[in-house]
Amino acid sequence: MGRFHQANIAHCNRTIVIHDERADDSVGRVILGRYRVVLPLGRGGQGAVDLARGEGAEGFARPVVVKRILAPLARDPLMLEQFAREARITAQLDHPAIVPVHSLEQ
Repeated sequence: MGRFHQANIAHCNRTIVIHDERADDSVGRVILGRYRVVLPLGRGGQGAVDLARGEGAEGFARPVVVKRILAPLARDPLMLEQFAREARITAQLDHPAIVPVHSLEQ
């Protein structure tokens, strides 16, 4: 099953869509090879949101927010489709109060 990842890039108002089976205690974990989880921000019935740091070459770092589906729901094809659909719809919206989707990765 594919993995979707969503990260809201705080200073650029960009979003990357994320599905991860391990949406639990993950401080310090690196996601997609470049986002390091810094602090859990919230957790609900369907997912978790973490503050993370986008890391790159030469010490490049940028704050991001990562949204992930909780493990029990990550195996549900319907839930994965709803998560991806949310990202596709959000990507079409353009409003100062809505963080746009930057990319959808599997």
